[in-house]
Amino acid sequence: MADKNYSAEDIRVLSDREHVRLRTAIYLGSTETSTYEIPIFGKDDIKIKQKEFVPALFKAFNEIADNAIDELTQLKKKDKKVSVIHDVINNKYKVCDNGRGVPIDLHPQTKRYTPETVFTELRSGRNFDDDAKDSGVIGTNGVGSSCVAMLSEDFNVSIKRDGKFYEQMYHDGTNKINDPSINTYKGKDTGTCIEFKYDTSLPQFESTRVDPELIGNRAVEIALNNPEILLSYVRKQLDEDGDEEQISEDYHFKGGMGEYVK
Repeated sequence: MADKNYSAEDIRVLSDREHVRLRTAIYLGSTETSTYEIPIFGKDDIKIKQKEFVPALFKAFNEIADNAIDELTQLKKKDKKVSVIHDVINNKYKVCDNGRGVPIDLHPQTKRYTPETVFTELRSGRNFDDDAKDSGVIGTNGVGSSCVAMLSEDFNVSIKRDGKFYEQMYHDGTNKINDPSINTYKGKDTGTCIEFKYDTSLPQFESTRVDPELIGNRAVEIALNNPEILLSYVRKQLDEDGDEEQISEDYHFKGGMGEYVK
């Protein structure tokens, strides 16, 4: 029976960070381990496999990957590149693109550096206009990457832009935010890299591991659906003898799905 002594003290007000960490499923989907039939794109054929994983964790990885795709989708350049590095040994993920790089100046509203605003504030983003949807942009809600940061033990941002190299680290689900390091960069390449590791202390996840084959398969899917993008995929793992090995693949389907099928 419910307590009849219901008062204002019973009403809790959570911060964005607390709400994401407590009610993850609202933002990223189920936090329960589930089994799905997934098409796996091999070199010679497509196989349907049963895969067991936590949808919210896989969705979180895709939020970061989708940001890279969105950036390159909006650019007119010939050498579009995305790299995905899955460190299975340390359970880390890294996604890089060679786009323009997230702006690194101070944000006029928050008075903090723009990357910190983008990756630690919900409802912050550039794709809220309706024309963003028309251009094929995936992320239009402004919550994806910041949700991932709030669920990560470590979340590192590095950006090359405007002749500068910006690097900033967030820890404990953005509870601790390091001051950014901003140095002169003389190279010509630009872009954004995000590296993160899920917070293993979160009780809603039995495990924060995502099947490596799912991540590798997602890399192939990105290349198949974005013919203009060269996708570099690296997986770091232990071999049968317990030694560290690295598997590298480049995917570039100029003809899209049709080229793969042929």
